[in-house]
Amino acid sequence: LADVKIESARPWLMRARLADRFALDSHRAFLVGDAAHEMPPSGGFGLNTAVGDAHNLAWKLAQASAGAANGRDLLASYERERRPAAAANVALSVDNWRRGLLIPEALGLPPRALDLAKVAAPTSAAFKTTTAAARAAVLA
Repeated sequence: LADVKIESARPWLMRARLADRFALDSHRAFLVGDAAHEMPPSGGFGLNTAVGDAHNLAWKLAQASAGAANGRDLLASYERERRPAAAANVALSVDNWRRGLLIPEALGLPPRALDLAKVAAPTSAAFKTTTAAARAAVLA
């Protein structure tokens, strides 16, 4: 491994964020996956939620672009259906992450000593939601 050169490294920070809206500009632009939500990897909900978003939106876009009479209503339903599902998965991932911190604690290793309890505060305007801010405050 002598020929391997590390170009950069950054610490991982647990993030739990949810966009205020998944549909923008009168349903002409949509947020899907990590653009709409971020969650810790505890539980494997990130990719599953993103695939659910993409599947939900893809067939609706296909119907709307094919001229379906209810195309606008279908596109309007994307945010109404997917944002609550993403919010639930963000919350469950955070709960899983917090329970995972109990393991080192039970072994006598405080999570802060292991540098596992860092939480990134929501910074992007699109992610500044009451839910995300409340979760970040709980984890701080």
